[in-house]
Amino acid sequence: MNYVTKKPPIGDRQIASVDLGYRSTAVWSEHLDLGGRVGPDNMFGYRFRLPLQRDARGRQDLQRRPRAPRFLFARRRCAPHPRSHRDVRGAVSGAPCVGHHDGVLDRAIHRLDAAGDALRRQQHIRHAGPASEHDTNLQIYTAGLRYNLNPDWTASATYSFSKSTRYRNEGTWYLLDEAGNYDYYRFEGKESHQFNTFQAMAEGLVKTGPLTHQLVFGAAYQKQTTDNGANSFFGQIGTGNIYQPNANRYDSQGTTYRTADVTQKALFASDTIALTQRWSVLGGVRYTNYEQHG
Repeated sequence: MNYVTKKPPIGDRQIASVDLGYRSTAVWSEHLDLGGRVGPDNMFGYRFRLPLQRDARGRQDLQRRPRAPRFLFARRRCAPHPRSHRDVRGAVSGAPCVGHHDGVLDRAIHRLDAAGDALRRQQHIRHAGPASEHDTNLQIYTAGLRYNLNPDWTASATYSFSKSTRYRNEGTWYLLDEAGNYDYYRFEGKESHQFNTFQAMAEGLVKTGPLTHQLVFGAAYQKQTTDNGANSFFGQIGTGNIYQPNANRYDSQGTTYRTADVTQKALFASDTIALTQRWSVLGGVRYTNYEQHG
């Protein structure tokens, strides 16, 4: 996913926006957006956003809890000190999102027109079984710092963290006859991914006689982990009828185990030599240490 963070306002302008809306699909939506600048000479900027969506019909098989998707975006910039010859710029941003759905009916499978029509008419009955749910947790955070050592040399560092966790406890019907009887199956599974990356670089210009060298030296680190459900389940847990609430219950049994652990460490350097105003030669080297477990 490509998340584009919202930026703080420029100058003294402040941002304060609150929205409340209703969609034809029976969804309430709220949105809060705040932004501004603080500190000496407004050198620090911030931006905060919080959207929220909820089902407006109150149907238990579609209800979203109030803690459903939320997003946070923030960015900070440090301007050069008026008595310093150095320039420091930094940024921090994040986008956490948490969603929860109670009563998840994955799908109903039937080949009986009469039963299918009856199913569509029974929207007021809780067809999803108790304890069925769907949880999603997505988090992305990034940070960066750039430091101008002198007019020719710059040092920089960046870091990012991302995490994705999904838990599903979903039901499936298999309709048996036109009377509305069905076999009820439940699937439960969990998976999680986490990714960390860090990179530091030094860039600068060096002249050797008539030639100009643009040098880059750096180090990078990456680590990725994957966890999957240790005892995922899919099977029939009961029966029911579409004219009655679904009483079939399957409580969470989910635990996870580490299926993959990948670490990369790298050192790199490059030299771009300007031969003329239009021609240059690039040379570089990179060493990478790769480890994988799982």
